[in-house]
Amino acid sequence: MNIAVNASALSRKSKTGVEWYTFLVLKNLHAIWRENDPEVVLYSPKVDEDILRLFSKSNWRFKFLKAGPLWTQTKLCSALSRSKPDLLFSPSYIAPKFLQKNIQTVTTVHGLENEYFPEGQSLARIIQERLVYRPSIEKSDQLIAVSEHTFDDLIKFYRINPEKIKVIKSGPGSFDDSEKRALIKISGEKKSKKRIEFLFLGGHLERKNFNLALQIFSLIGEKTNIPIKMVAIGRIGQKSAETEKLLNRLGSRVEILGYVEEKIKRELLRSAHFLLYPSFYEGFGFPILEAQLNNVIPIVLQAENFREIGGRSVLELIDSKSKQLNIEKILELVKDSEKRESLAQSGLLNAEKYSWLKCAEKTREVLVNFKKS
Repeated sequence: MNIAVNASALSRKSKTGVEWYTFLVLKNLHAIWRENDPEVVLYSPKVDEDILRLFSKSNWRFKFLKAGPLWTQTKLCSALSRSKPDLLFSPSYIAPKFLQKNIQTVTTVHGLENEYFPEGQSLARIIQERLVYRPSIEKSDQLIAVSEHTFDDLIKFYRINPEKIKVIKSGPGSFDDSEKRALIKISGEKKSKKRIEFLFLGGHLERKNFNLALQIFSLIGEKTNIPIKMVAIGRIGQKSAETEKLLNRLGSRVEILGYVEEKIKRELLRSAHFLLYPSFYEGFGFPILEAQLNNVIPIVLQAENFREIGGRSVLELIDSKSKQLNIEKILELVKDSEKRESLAQSGLLNAEKYSWLKCAEKTREVLVNFKKS
């Protein structure tokens, strides 16, 4: 058997969730791949030399295809029709819609946010989801769901046979296992008590709820005399009139950096006390684990969607029972450093459970033991 991989995410200079998943799951798969395991061919546009050097085993190789629009549906599909692999693994993007029937597929599904928040999608994205994304998932021979609620959503919205889905939880965001261990070693370092820092990790998508994050930060500022600051990273994009008004009122207490390099993001996580993450929906939620590894307390919209990944150490903005704004609990932690540090330590213990090596080991089992029908 030989395995093709849609590794196009490796060619992207800027990594977000699915790019980090692709990079780290493939890096760890390569590390544990055995001599007698099937040959793996990574299909991608050109990648950097440092990426190339990571995949040096004799039964792993790259096949570069010219970059272009609809790369998966055109360039990759055409190449696979010529090479005829037994299996295509798509860790970050869907398989080509018109893939030859004798090529079987394993596809990782990172979430079905379109089903929960269609109004936040562009028309082009909705068309793509209906004509390409959903049919590709339905046709896949095996699906990997990154969480139990993604598993449930695949059954609820797409009526997928549960026997076709295997839940394999991702690792702790952009931190590989060795980096995770290094962070755990320095977890006793104290954060500044002179100023409480909030970090917003998201972007311009409506479901990321940047405007609500600003409103909550503003409300906290009105109810405490402790100096606070908020830093927002991610492509915020076009701001509404309401957002501009909020930003003008908050002034220098809010800093918008846009997209930043990973090194800067990690520095900001090290100094932050809270992660403002009021997203309506996430298939997994890397920022929650990245925050917890850095002793940062995640504040989410409603914990119901994030308990599976974040455990009991996430704060919810809207109380699940009363449906009321839960600002007093946040204020209590802003003011009380001992309680804050205790909850942060609890979050660290939760994040410690997640491992890219474990994710890769379970993924290898799926790929190597795949039974061709």
